[in-house]
Amino acid sequence: MSENNNIVPICKDCVKEKFPYKGTYTPDDIKQGDFVKLCFEDKEHIWVLVKAVEKKGIRGVLDNIPVFLDLKCGQEVFVEYKEIEAVLVS
Repeated sequence: MSENNNIVPICKDCVKEKFPYKGTYTPDDIKQGDFVKLCFEDKEHIWVLVKAVEKKGIRGVLDNIPVFLDLKCGQEVFVEYKEIEAVLVS
């Protein structure tokens, strides 16, 4: 297995401190081409490239190579706004 220098563990209890805006984002805060970060299965925080902004969430594609999940970079996902931890505006 290769070394992954960009993987940093985050204590499950520290997520609120690390991502204080989680659950506060709305469709007005995000646009196509932005990146959103969220935690999948309480295991791994992954960036998602936003392809569409919808009423209940965003549709996008994974922009990281998951290490601890059975997901693939480029895989399409739907994310509810309440799950978004951070937004990187393009």
